[in-house]
Amino acid sequence: MIVEVNPIVNRVEVYEGAVYVPTQLPLSISASNVDAEPNQTYVLDSTAGALDITLPLLASIGDTVEVACFGDNGVSILNNGHKINGLDANFDLVALTSVRLRYVNDAIGWLSFSQGVTYA
Repeated sequence: MIVEVNPIVNRVEVYEGAVYVPTQLPLSISASNVDAEPNQTYVLDSTAGALDITLPLLASIGDTVEVACFGDNGVSILNNGHKINGLDANFDLVALTSVRLRYVNDAIGWLSFSQGVTYA
């Protein structure tokens, strides 16, 4: 692990090998469906109805997407052609749960670090 100070963006950056690991991800809040971008955190408010978030089509090793579900209707994480935890399946979040997904490779796809999830 390498830790560097980046004076251009005024932050500390952490690298695992050559891969940048964000220590704090930008936060977006939405009450509608979302097309996720790498290295972002999304809080989805499903109070008015179930929502979908589509993972990035172009994923690189180490990319991170965090998703949190607020509201009773749940959030489906759509795999967009990549595996999630080695499975060709989407991923569901129930109310007040969250997941951190890190892209590993084509065989594993997005690996989850979470609790309270079920597969669709």
